Amino acid sequence: MNPDLTTSTYLTTPSVEMRLWRSTILDREFKLYLYLPPRPQEVEPLVLYLHDGQNLFSATTAHKGSHWALKETLDRLIGDGTIPPVTIVGVGSDQNRMWDYASLRDPHFRGGAGGGGREFEQMFVNELCPDVENMLNIRTSASRRAIGGASLGALSSISMGVRFPEQFTRFMLMSPSLFWANHHWLTHALNNLQGARMWLDCGDSEAVYPGGAANAVTDNLKFFDRLTHLLGSNNVAHAIGQGHEHNERAWGERVEHALKFLFAKNNNDISLSELSSEGPQLSRALYLKDESI
Repeated sequence: MNPDLTTSTYLTTPSVEMRLWRSTILDREFKLYLYLPPRPQEVEPLVLYLHDGQNLFSATTAHKGSHWALKETLDRLIGDGTIPPVTIVGVGSDQNRMWDYASLRDPHFRGGAGGGGREFEQMFVNELCPDVENMLNIRTSASRRAIGGASLGALSSISMGVRFPEQFTRFMLMSPSLFWANHHWLTHALNNLQGARMWLDCGDSEAVYPGGAANAVTDNLKFFDRLTHLLGSNNVAHAIGQGHEHNERAWGERVEHALKFLFAKNNNDISLSELSSEGPQLSRALYLKDESI
């Protein structure tokens, strides 16, 4: 057990907490941003691990002051019964982010960024997850455990799914940096992801993507085709955000739809007219019925 993380009590209202946790594998401290919803103790918990946890809940901690407003979205979706209670474990990142999140170096990005991902992934799966779940009294299985992130955080999630298929079965992949390491994940074997449920998206205005926004959409669609071929259309949902850039605001706009697809009991087809009428719109969205939860 990690002494820096104390057991939390589930109250009658959702709470957000920040806790310090230290990895013995990496000999570093991480900030954990937790969303703790009320949940029936007799029900096997759902838990979603997210990268870049500092960007999820508060402008004070978020990159450039823009965050996902995830608590407000979860409060509403859980409160009205759209999704069951989901515990969020947001793992904070720091100056080691590129090293941690990329298992491969990219020779064309910032002089060869990345390369430390395999050790980070080992820490995440073999140390952080069991420690946190024990401290929060979460007794769950891979079928109820999800992982996700945006940009390089999405790539790290894919990599962990491939390396540790027994750990996660649901994935939230927002604007994955599929250009990384000569488009490694557009060709690398994904067979270990069989049986998973995937949300994949990107914006159509991600100008920071190498080659421009059009390349981001093209690579995203290629990956969507790969996932659909592997997993079947019932287990993959895809969205392209109209006017969405590569930033926290855009990911916060789309996270509601990702949560519905990954966790809701009744994921009926949702038309574009049913999406929010305010702000950038999703130009493509696919939801399929699933009664498995």
